[in-house]
Amino acid sequence: MVNLSEIKLNFCLGCCQCYQTGVCHIDDDADALSMTISEADGVILGTPTYASSMSGQLKTFVDRGHFVIEQLLKDKHTIVVVTHENAGGGSVAKALKKLCVFSGARTFTRVCLKTDSYI
Repeated sequence: MVNLSEIKLNFCLGCCQCYQTGVCHIDDDADALSMTISEADGVILGTPTYASSMSGQLKTFVDRGHFVIEQLLKDKHTIVVVTHENAGGGSVAKALKKLCVFSGARTFTRVCLKTDSYI
């Protein structure tokens, strides 16, 4: 299990070096995380919704290109778990499903859980 908030993960700079060389020049934990995912038999992607979207940490990793460019989930079984309070759970689950499909996942299952308000 990897908690993205506990690793060093920098924002994509949009320099497109990864498209040209196949390697991101940013020195952080994204490459190590990519290796962990590539060696896994399956992947569970979990995120709460913040402002009706996936967490910023997950979006940062997705934006870095490791999923689609590297076909990181190729032939892997994937499960997406999304929690939400008010809105956005379904749209986040749908976006992560697209990510799984575009990244080569073999199978896809999603779980979308509506939580109670904590006021």
